[in-house]
Amino acid sequence: MRSVLLTTSLLILLVSAGFADAKMELYPPRPPASRMIVSFGELRLAVNDIDGRFTIGTTDGKPLLYGFPQEGSTSHTHFFVDDSVAGTYTESGVGRPDPVAVLAHPYSVGDAIVSRYDMRGIVFEQKLTLTTLGERTTVLIEYIATNNTLSSANVGLLLFLDTMIGENDYAPVATEFGYFASEREFISPSIPTYWQAFESSPSQPEDSLIGSGVLIGGAAAPPNRVVFGEFWNLHNTHWDYTITGDPYSDSALLMRWDARVLAPGESRRMATYYGLGTVETAVGDLTLSISGPEELFIESCTRRTPNPFPVNLLASNSTTVSMSGISAKIDLPEGFFVVTGDAIAPVTPDFLFAGEMGTVSWTVAVDDGYFAEDTTICLGVEAWAVGSDTFTVEWCISVPGIDGRGPSANLVSPSAGAIIACDTLDVMISLGEADEVNESTIELTVDGLTLGLSDPRLTYSDNILRCIVPSADLDEGNIPISLGDIRDRHDCPLIADYSWDIYLDWTPPHAEFIAPARADTVDDPTFEVTVRLDDISGIEDTSLFWIFNGAVLDLPVEFDGEFATLSPMEAGLVPLGLSSHTVCLDGIHDKVYGHCGPNFAEPICIDFWTNIVRPSAEIIEPTPESFTSCELQQIVLQMKGAGAEFDPATIALTVDGVGHSIGSSLVFDDSMLIWTPDVPFDDGAEVAISLFAETFAGLSISPLEWTFNIDLSPPTAVAISPPGMNFSTHDERIEIAIDDFGAGIDLSSLLLEITSPSASATLTADSPELHVSGGSVAFLPSDAGIALFGCDEIIVELIVADLAGYCPANTFDGEFVFNVPCSPPVYSAPSIPESSFVSCETLYVSMELRDDEGIDEEAMTIAVNGVYVELGSPFAKLEGDTLAFAIPRDDFGDTVLIAIDGVADIFGNLIDHAIELIYYFDTSPPIVENPRPAPSIFLDALPDAFAFDVFDELSGLDFSSAFVSLGGVHIDEASGLLWDGLSLSVPTDVLGAFSAESLRVCVSAADNAVACGANSTYTCWTYRFDYGAPTVQLISPPNGASIGCPDQAFEFRLSDDTGIDAETIILRAFHRDWTIADAELSFDGEMLSFSPDLSLYRTGETCAVF
Repeated sequence: MRSVLLTTSLLILLVSAGFADAKMELYPPRPPASRMIVSFGELRLAVNDIDGRFTIGTTDGKPLLYGFPQEGSTSHTHFFVDDSVAGTYTESGVGRPDPVAVLAHPYSVGDAIVSRYDMRGIVFEQKLTLTTLGERTTVLIEYIATNNTLSSANVGLLLFLDTMIGENDYAPVATEFGYFASEREFISPSIPTYWQAFESSPSQPEDSLIGSGVLIGGAAAPPNRVVFGEFWNLHNTHWDYTITGDPYSDSALLMRWDARVLAPGESRRMATYYGLGTVETAVGDLTLSISGPEELFIESCTRRTPNPFPVNLLASNSTTVSMSGISAKIDLPEGFFVVTGDAIAPVTPDFLFAGEMGTVSWTVAVDDGYFAEDTTICLGVEAWAVGSDTFTVEWCISVPGIDGRGPSANLVSPSAGAIIACDTLDVMISLGEADEVNESTIELTVDGLTLGLSDPRLTYSDNILRCIVPSADLDEGNIPISLGDIRDRHDCPLIADYSWDIYLDWTPPHAEFIAPARADTVDDPTFEVTVRLDDISGIEDTSLFWIFNGAVLDLPVEFDGEFATLSPMEAGLVPLGLSSHTVCLDGIHDKVYGHCGPNFAEPICIDFWTNIVRPSAEIIEPTPESFTSCELQQIVLQMKGAGAEFDPATIALTVDGVGHSIGSSLVFDDSMLIWTPDVPFDDGAEVAISLFAETFAGLSISPLEWTFNIDLSPPTAVAISPPGMNFSTHDERIEIAIDDFGAGIDLSSLLLEITSPSASATLTADSPELHVSGGSVAFLPSDAGIALFGCDEIIVELIVADLAGYCPANTFDGEFVFNVPCSPPVYSAPSIPESSFVSCETLYVSMELRDDEGIDEEAMTIAVNGVYVELGSPFAKLEGDTLAFAIPRDDFGDTVLIAIDGVADIFGNLIDHAIELIYYFDTSPPIVENPRPAPSIFLDALPDAFAFDVFDELSGLDFSSAFVSLGGVHIDEASGLLWDGLSLSVPTDVLGAFSAESLRVCVSAADNAVACGANSTYTCWTYRFDYGAPTVQLISPPNGASIGCPDQAFEFRLSDDTGIDAETIILRAFHRDWTIADAELSFDGEMLSFSPDLSLYRTGETCAVF
């Protein structure tokens, strides 16, 4: 197998050499004058100064990209914008996209070479920077795309690198995913952290080259897709490529940052590293080659990257026999740990023939909490096979320390708070160590103007940030200076927010006279000459001096930081009487020292007059003839010395004949004289005062005498209306008479708070509703919005003060409660009892309604049988206390219901129920009928009693007035008349033995109707007596005869002296009774005829007639 691998390698080398000429035809070399070359450490970067293509190699001329040191060569970059592709080519060629437009040909910026391109308004900046990773040199290949259009665009980038490591254009590749020489594709996020391309193999001699690329970590911005493969397959790829998986003979790789949308103004950064790499090899039966990142970086100040990272081991069988069960173990120091898997892992494959190679990889992480200082950590790996020794190899990695602390800053010049008067502001600030600061983050704001290093006014060199700004570009006064978000190379911010204030002052001090006014005449001997001096940097007061009337004063100038003052009287400069003066202040300048200052001002002068006068005393309290409400009233005077101080020993105050000098009760503080009494004054007292005082200059005040009065009593209420504080009408006014027997009433303090259960009001002396006359206040409640309702309490709080002063006025605060009557009207029983029956055609009924305050007629409603009638109509009237009704029967019917509601007095006191009166019209007398026995028959004897049905449908029978006359004998309830609710009955035993042939019976009955008298009736009947019975004679057929005729009739003759009552006839035949009501029986007054139906007869039957 080993020989096969060697043969394959030779073939690839031969084929690669054969393709070299074809590459040169595709990418012809350019003359040396057209390239830019930058070297750093072991590495050299060559850039085409036209299109920006580049190659990389060592300083001794060995290539890492094909064509080195010829710039450009075969590697190139493609730019993608909205499905269009352009490349870094100087001219067009077969299979290539069009050349991109060059905005800026390559130019140097420190160790970097920058070029700029434009594609459809998207600006791409290529920046190639020589830097270090660990101990080896590399190139940071960086692109920034910015959308300078007004619309969004899809933007991406493809970078093609044609690897050639030393003399080998076929460079095998190793990553954490294995060692390979066939096409491989990796898609984010599963892309290698780094990759290595070998001049021969991982176990190559130490002097052989290794190319190393970093995809993740540091300043890398990882691509979305990475393809390792055949140059001849990849170099013509515009954007998309489909891998074959075939072995390659000419190594190259594509890195693609997939297109994504950039909004207008938005930028995108894409970056990777490529440069020199290294691998550590230990030779033995198992030759071990270990690789990993040479250096970790810090991002966002507190995180390392890449972290985690891969550590790759290639194990080669260097013996002549096969090995099996090959495993490896990684030994990690404290702070490191294996992220996935175990520290011991099998080599893949774990069985190797002689000369074969296997791989194993660990994903290792370092705890960001470890290593505060930069350090180098070595990771050891052991490997072994079954029956073999253990072999070791070591990989060292630079680990940056994390302390989370960014740069510091210090204002060097000028000092903070300095005041300068120069034409130019020159600011110098030290920023930490010179290699700590990320210069791209430097930003300084001066008086709102923000500057970066791209502005020529701001420079940074040897740790010093310097800003030079003409003062004309700034406003005079406070100049705030602050640092922006400056960060170090680890992206740590400044340790604090730094800001300082510097002041610009190129204006002389401002001076103005405050007192006295120009050309003024001063009569106060204590006056001062005052000048205000103002300057933002302050006034140098030691240089100031006064000139008074042309003479320089040998006096220090009193200056408090704002005002310079001179007291001419104290200095003996002003005479008494009228005189003129000229005063100047000179030597005025500010405190700007060492910064182009100070600034000088011209002298300031003023002319004025003086006129000194005698001292005096002004009465402050109490003023003459005034009233005071203080029991211990102080006497206060303003003492005006007219420029001189009063001599306290001369001050004498006399109060009611008692003298007082300066002491415990009489106090003097150079301007105010205050006397405080030890004993309270009496109410109503008049106090007499006199004062004498002199100044030290011997001038006395004019004699001063006056009096004042003591008033300690508040006003009082002397009369109140309505009497008893009880309302009797709606239009009664509330009136309160007030008097004060001292200082008088202060009407401005007058306040009435009026409340009722339904409303409230506040009145003052200015209220139009309130009538103020002399010492009396009056108002109508209705004018104040207070309605009077029954049972209400109207509370009036009266607050009024007198005119006494100096202490709080004597105030009357009284509350008065006025009552609204609470009783509703009362009413009497109606003149006709309710529910009565009346016999009149018109119902006249009345009742009494009484209320002391009067009835509210508008609130009352009257309905008769549900029909409302107005009060005052013919049907209802209220006259005085009498409510009268006249209800015609013809208009309202037999039943009258009078409903009276809303009966209230004028204050709304309401009878809490409706008054209802019901009456019935009854103009018909009782009906007397059905006398028993019937009067139409003859009686054969006097019955035991006579009975009569009596009824009255409406008011009923008045039994107490009923009586029956039996033949002139009067019988009533007392003498035996009976009433069972339906019939009257009267016994006849009162007649004794009776044998008359007739009897006159009369009934007198009346109903219960009232008003117009009861309805009565008097009904009579005459009864006849027949003491013999009627005779009956059979006419036909004869008694006992046999009858053969089918229509045979029976005839009888009936006779009686008093006549026959046909209704009493009963004929009994054929087993039943017959009366004249039957068709078969008839009576003509004498003859009774009976004609039975034939069906009643039976042959041989014997008929009996009774």
